[in-house]
Amino acid sequence: MATIEARITGVQKDEGTGWFRIGTDHDKVKRLDTKIEDKAKEALALKRSGEVAVIQYTPKPRYDEQTGRTYPNNYYEKALAKANGDSADSDDGIEVIRPTSRTTNPDDAWRMALSTGAKLAVATLPLMEKRDFNTQKTVALAWADFIVGTPRPNVRNPSSSERSVLDEIDSEFGDDGSEYRHTDADIPFGESASGVINEEFGY
Repeated sequence: MATIEARITGVQKDEGTGWFRIGTDHDKVKRLDTKIEDKAKEALALKRSGEVAVIQYTPKPRYDEQTGRTYPNNYYEKALAKANGDSADSDDGIEVIRPTSRTTNPDDAWRMALSTGAKLAVATLPLMEKRDFNTQKTVALAWADFIVGTPRPNVRNPSSSERSVLDEIDSEFGDDGSEYRHTDADIPFGESASGVINEEFGY
C-alpha cells in the first residue's frame, strides 16, 4: 500500500462497469479507481471540502503483452484530510491521549526525601557528639524537611534574595566553582568548629 498527499479533483462513475474514477492533482498519481461506493463517497466529501488529503492506495500496474504497454492501475483504499492527522490510518475512532508529566505523590516525595535524609544522617554521624538512634533520626527528619520544603530557585531570573545568595556563593567559592572547598559549615546539623553540636534542634 502506498500513500500520497493531494487534493481530490473529481469523482466519476462508469455506469457500464460500475467503477468509480477518482481524480487528484498529484504530479504522478492522477487517477485512482474503486468499485466500493462508500469509498467513492468519502473521496467526494474530500473533493467538496477542497482540503489536501492523505490518500492510501494500492498500486497494481498491468503489463499488456500485445501492446507492450504498462498501465498504472491504482486502487483507492482510504483518505483523510491532512488537517485532521498525518495519515489515513489515524482516523480509527480511538482518542489519543498525549503523555503529560506526572506530579510526584506527596507521600512518595516525603519517603524519598526521608531516605536521602537517613543516608546523610549516617554520613555525618562521625561529626556528632551523640551518636544514638534518636540523634540520627532527628538529623534525618531535618534533612527530609529541608529537601521537601525548599523550592527550586529561579537561577535564570533570580529574585533579589536569590541573587544575594548566589552572589555570596560566588564570593565564597569563585564564579566558576574552582575554589570550592568543604568546611564544617557545609553540614547544616553537624559539629561546629568548636566541637559543639548545633543546639537549634535540641541535641
